[in-house]
Formats: sequence, C-alpha cells, structure tokens
Amino acid sequence: MKVIKNTDPYVVCQGVVCKLQGHFPAIKQFLPAFALQNSQQAIISQEHFLGKSALIYVCCSVETPINANIIRVLATRSSNWHKTRLCVISNDLPFALAKFQQSEKLSEIPFLSCHHNDFPENYGLMISEGKFAGLMAGAVMLINEQGMLQYFDRMINLTDEPNYESIFQLCK
Repeated sequence: MKVIKNTDPYVVCQGVVCKLQGHFPAIKQFLPAFALQNSQQAIISQEHFLGKSALIYVCCSVETPINANIIRVLATRSSNWHKTRLCVISNDLPFALAKFQQSEKLSEIPFLSCHHNDFPENYGLMISEGKFAGLMAGAVMLINEQGMLQYFDRMINLTDEPNYESIFQLCK
C-alpha cells in the first residue's frame, strides 16, 4: 500500500487508498466561506465563529462508532476550554445530527451538515472515488477569533483518531 502523509490528497478507506478532491485550507489564512445547516436547519456561516476560537471536527458521519467516540472525547474536554468552542461538521442530514445531539446530550455544541454542499471540496476533504465517494475524510481545524486557520490535521485513515494531545495543548 502507498505510504500516505496527512498533507497528501488521499485517504485510506477500508484498506483502499482513495483520492480526495479539492485543496486543503492553508495555515494562517482565512477559512473558505461556508453556509451549512445546523441540527435545527438554520444556516450557519463561518462568521458565526468570529470573536472566539473554534475547534472544528469534520467527519463523514456522527453515527459511526469511531466518529461518535471522537466527538464524545472532544466534547468532554471542551467543557473545560474557556477560549475555544467546539463545532462538528458532517455529511449527515440535519435530522440525524439533531438525533445524535439529543441522545448524547450535546445541545451546547453546534452540529452542522454539509449534505449537498461544496464544503468538502472547498476544504480538500471530498472522497472522489471508490465506494465512499461523496463522503468526507476526517479532519480537525482550529481557527482563531478572526477566523484564520491555526491548525489543520487530516486523518489518513477513515478509522483514525486525531492527535488529541496536540489539540488539547492548543485549546487550553
């Protein structure tokens, strides 16, 4: 199997290397514009996050066991962050996000849907081939109070967890 770095435009899906479409956002640059539906179907843009830094966890679905676990870990730790808020973006429909949000008692965390949206391509996370085509690779992004990207880590495998220690150091 090809050795992949998290800066390469590929992701491993069940042992198969799949190409990603689009370009990763650049560190120290403003995030590309987005307008996504939250779990109540209201439109939220990146301006919503101005004024406080935000850790954005991006995944294909909140309902997969690995992503649900990552969200739980991040949510538990984020309750102690004073300068950073957590946000989750996934391919799920707003209804599925609302169900997950309610079942996990995470109403204070924004969950955003990029279903039928150009977000995955604009952020270089759209899987463009294989049976997972159309879904997103997982990533963690930290933006500062002005909306500028400070940290970007894309998971190489759909079943990888992020580098929690790096994240927690940044979000103290």
